Amino acid sequence: MMALRSFGAIPENLVPPLAHTSNALTVLAMAALGLSVDIRSLGRAGGRVVATAILSIGVLTAIALSLIFVLQIG
Repeated sequence: MMALRSFGAIPENLVPPLAHTSNALTVLAMAALGLSVDIRSLGRAGGRVVATAILSIGVLTAIALSLIFVLQIG
């Protein structure tokens, strides 16, 4: 898709709807991944696993918010 756009094969008037579709599909994929997690099995795995999951979500959130601030997005 990127190569097609670089070579001008995709008209500029189609870029916004394609970008919107891409964003929507990304959100759907992330939601599907999140919905496939079995919370009970995560709890049975133990406190260290839960703590690691929470910590990783916190780190990802911090990185995302930092990039939004540094890149002045939004």
